[in-house]
Amino acid sequence: MDNSITFRMNYRPVLLNFVVFTILCLSILRGIRFPNIWSYSHFLFNYEFGLVKRGLIGEIIKHFNSPWLASYDFFVIVSALIFIANIMLLSLLIRDWLNSKNLVLIGCSVIFVSSLAVVFLSHSIGYFDHIGLLITLVAIRINGFGKKILFLLPSLTFALLVHEAIAIIFFPVIFMSLLFDIQAENKRHQFTWLILLSMLVVIFTSFVSNLTIKKSEALEMYSNLQTQTGYTLRKDAFNVLHRRGKDNLIIMNKIWFQAKRLHQFSESLLVILPVLLTFMYLTVYTLKKSNTKIYLVILAVLASLSPQLLHVFGWDMHRWNTLTITTSFLMWYVVYCSRNHLLLTELSNGIYPIFILITFLNGISTIELFDDYSVKLFPFTEHQAYIVNVITGKESLPYLPKR
Repeated sequence: MDNSITFRMNYRPVLLNFVVFTILCLSILRGIRFPNIWSYSHFLFNYEFGLVKRGLIGEIIKHFNSPWLASYDFFVIVSALIFIANIMLLSLLIRDWLNSKNLVLIGCSVIFVSSLAVVFLSHSIGYFDHIGLLITLVAIRINGFGKKILFLLPSLTFALLVHEAIAIIFFPVIFMSLLFDIQAENKRHQFTWLILLSMLVVIFTSFVSNLTIKKSEALEMYSNLQTQTGYTLRKDAFNVLHRRGKDNLIIMNKIWFQAKRLHQFSESLLVILPVLLTFMYLTVYTLKKSNTKIYLVILAVLASLSPQLLHVFGWDMHRWNTLTITTSFLMWYVVYCSRNHLLLTELSNGIYPIFILITFLNGISTIELFDDYSVKLFPFTEHQAYIVNVITGKESLPYLPKR
């Protein structure tokens, strides 16, 4: 094997793992905070006025009739557990690549853990994107087409009732994972199952996204929950309950014509492009080297970019852009695992300085976070001050954000 690709001497896996996972922890600290009130408000949506999108979890909580289950403290615990599960699954994926001794895979691991994708994931704790990510990470690690289908049928049904946008963000990667798992001897049978699952996801997503209630009912739900929980919820968070996809399309169409929005988008895109283009290049390169049909290459590229479609319907520009780094990374992982006989030995040595440059750019890059938060820098003095204040009793654990 080419020495430029694989370590032959002085390879210290313990040291490498320590460095990479330290970078991962630092990226988490750059963005982490307690869940915001917007996500907590969505957590409490229920079926008080009929079946409505994003109301499943709140309906389950309502039936337990427990104030603690509806509390912000419980929401923090659940959100933290889901986030920790995602980080652990990502860590297993990264560990596999570090142990491969393949410098391309190691470089990809480093630029991902240092990227703003991890920063924003840690900042968006409490958002339902994390449920979609969890299902995707589990699905791509399951060996066998049939086992994946059995896992995805109930889990995707649950996920879409929690947040319909999960279908747009993560299902394309799941679809490609299933597609690459199809075996020649069972091709017709497995392809039929894949088409059926895809049709179910599309139809069910369309159905759920149109489950709305009247504006007056949404406002009444807000008032009822405000009284029952005793927390200051985000009134504007309940607007989603009476807006259909076409309503969001009209709103966003007006916003995108604003010069300020276009300027912000160009800046946001600039900070994600180095990592995004690297993963997409490696995905296309690997598929082409394995003589994959062109339509599969195109589908893999589209799956990598799937969160970009949400710019048409949703406000959270930086959220969609950083999620695109995550989906492109997962798509590259799926492609490499399905073509693992390729050792990437023909790549130029010039790619390694590119990895170093991108890691440096990731470290100095910033992006606008939610609620006027900013990306934190080492040595994270604000985090340190909060810990000291908790110990001295000046602040609570967890603190309740204002927004």
